[in-house]
Amino acid sequence: MAELEPLGAQFNAIQAEAKAKDSQIHTLEARIRELETGNAKAEIVPDLIRIQGIGPVYFEKLSTKSGIKMQADLLERGKTAVGRREIAAESGIDEALILRWVNHCDLRRISGVDEQYAELLEVAGVDSVPELAQRNADNLHAKVVATNEERHVSPDTPTADDIRQWVEQAKTLGRVVTH
Repeated sequence: MAELEPLGAQFNAIQAEAKAKDSQIHTLEARIRELETGNAKAEIVPDLIRIQGIGPVYFEKLSTKSGIKMQADLLERGKTAVGRREIAAESGIDEALILRWVNHCDLRRISGVDEQYAELLEVAGVDSVPELAQRNADNLHAKVVATNEERHVSPDTPTADDIRQWVEQAKTLGRVVTH
């Protein structure tokens, strides 16, 4: 009888997992029916909330107190020190944090750099487009790989070719963020 106890526990765990999967399947099937019948509600998530560190609380402050809902809005309003001070005064968010987010938006001007790659570049020591333009692509790739292995910033690591293209593209883009 004692040998059956682990099997019983295993069976219960599998049964609970199956119930959870059934619930997920039911939810997906309902969503598919909504989409097929045209009864689905649009779920538009402002891209600003995808920037690392901007969760619902900071998004709410930025959108309601400063009128900033999109990454392009934050980059435009926060590209100067004066603009960042205004956003900080309006929203109550620390100016240094706003600069960090503005820099992420700036890095997003590079084709192929998403929010996670912008965070990875920053953690690896590149926080702006002009900084990226000055980097040796091979050295930066090695640093990005090591950083991501150590810190697990992004589920993917950009290839050496990606980094080379980013560096070359950064050389063609003008400075947007000033200090």
